[in-house]
Amino acid sequence: MKVLFLGAIDAGKTSLIQRLTQDRVWEDKTGCVIYGDWIDTPGELFENQGFFRRLLQLTNQADLVLWVVDATKPMLGNHLEYRRLIETPVIGIATKIDLESANLLQVSKRMQELGIWRWFPISNSTSEGLDALRAELVELEQMIQKEKRVVK
Repeated sequence: MKVLFLGAIDAGKTSLIQRLTQDRVWEDKTGCVIYGDWIDTPGELFENQGFFRRLLQLTNQADLVLWVVDATKPMLGNHLEYRRLIETPVIGIATKIDLESANLLQVSKRMQELGIWRWFPISNSTSEGLDALRAELVELEQMIQKEKRVVK
């Protein structure tokens, strides 16, 4: 299953991939890195409307999009139009939940506005929430593999 990580600069996308894969080979900041079945996108693609067409092309290569947000920062900008154009299934991720300034109520409201009904609060520092996310990803991968076998 190919999973694309999408979100603003410093949302925690690369750190989340490092925690999920237990691999520290990654740089602190990424260009567009395809690492096996994990597609790590730079936040600049998400924040700059001029790059959104490229980001949309990348989402079409994935089986699942993880929409990653920093729970300590307000989600600015109108990403609703972006979300409407993404046909790939989307799950939300709120990172940095261990920080005092994390606002999960605000994250929940914004996820609902974006039509993202399934989301996970995660701490890349403490690993809180990672087991639940891993379990969800395993379940989704099994469903996707089953669907691919039926289509063949």
